[in-house]
Amino acid sequence: GLAPGSTLSLLDVGAGSGDVVRHLVRRARARSIELRPVALERHRAAARLCRASGLATLLADGGTLPVRDRSIDVALASQLLHHLSRGSATRLVTELSRVARLGVVIADLRRSPVAAAGIWVAAQVLGLHRVTRDDGVTSVRRGFTPRELGDVLRGAGVETAVHRRPGYRLVAAWRTTVGRYAHG
Repeated sequence: GLAPGSTLSLLDVGAGSGDVVRHLVRRARARSIELRPVALERHRAAARLCRASGLATLLADGGTLPVRDRSIDVALASQLLHHLSRGSATRLVTELSRVARLGVVIADLRRSPVAAAGIWVAAQVLGLHRVTRDDGVTSVRRGFTPRELGDVLRGAGVETAVHRRPGYRLVAAWRTTVGRYAHG
């Protein structure tokens, strides 16, 4: 693991409002590790939300990251790949591997009819707007099976395991180089 006092740069591609990366910063800080996050968004409204919350933010497309090779310690894409075509998802994984010095983390949805039905029912019970309900169901339907996500990764030249996680999630993580986690 990381030693207390370590500093890592983190690129969150498709950061949305920046909630995931802000959570990671808090968790790292509790372990005396400093994360220097950069949020990357292609949607102006989401980029504004990230900036408003104090995150360094890039407005760009993940298919061609405006970041030098191996210039970020860890690259992250959370809940993003299911929004992309398989070709675009493969290009993004290739780009994440290119820019990450230490490693990449992909977290996405696992396709499941049970999860889609659960989202629909929960949205009804909670009185969520139809657009929110429909988006949640559509996102789960666009999710991956572990094999499909593995195929995207292999298409980008990445051989790593895809793990099932609670909440109908899939996670894949890999090192891009061998070396120490701490630097600086």
